[in-house]
Amino acid sequence: MFCAGYSPRPTPAPTTASPTSLCLDFPNFIDTFGDDCSFYSNPELCSQWGSSMGTGMQSNVTVNQACCNCGGGALAPEPACNDWSSWIDSYGDGCDVYRTEWCGSAAEPYYNDEGVDANDACCACGGGDTENVADDDPPEESCLDSPTRLMINKKKKSCKWVANNAITRCLKKGVASHCPETCGLCSEYECADSEKKWYLKNGKKKKCGWVGRKNSEDRCAMEGVKQTCRATCGECNLA
Repeated sequence: MFCAGYSPRPTPAPTTASPTSLCLDFPNFIDTFGDDCSFYSNPELCSQWGSSMGTGMQSNVTVNQACCNCGGGALAPEPACNDWSSWIDSYGDGCDVYRTEWCGSAAEPYYNDEGVDANDACCACGGGDTENVADDDPPEESCLDSPTRLMINKKKKSCKWVANNAITRCLKKGVASHCPETCGLCSEYECADSEKKWYLKNGKKKKCGWVGRKNSEDRCAMEGVKQTCRATCGECNLA
């Protein structure tokens, strides 16, 4: 039974709204009415109840402080990004001269002799190095991308890196043969060797010709090699 003058809060309609990728609600926040931040999907609710305090360990935090939709929350850390310091375009300029507004015209004729442009090499253009260690996990698809890192502009890159901008990166020489599943070219490369140079786990740079030259059985047994040199190692049933 409610006390005189008490007005229970309405239950909002279900919502699939979520905070932006740059903001995180305080984890496990529950206000004094028993609601978490998902309740505050409407700015009007923030205006009306945003001064409500949290409970438990967060009893000194208000809704407006804890919930992204009410102007609070915490900024999610952005992945660190490093420009490719060794990259220069066909005019001799590096990433330091590129600004966001120039990225759209950064492709041909500005890419270098390996077909790498600022959209791959420069953080300002959405490129650079932001990869995660999880990129080393081997794929589980029947059409196998190589789990080894391929060489792009003397940098070690994975097929997950290719997938971040597959439309342009799959057009680079040899990339589709290394990452056929990512590039949608299984019919052409599923049972073919990678045409790119790639790296063993020990950091040594190799090509599939090295695998087939001698001791092929032992070399194919090395981690990632049979998924990279599919034809040489007999990984596919070509019948």
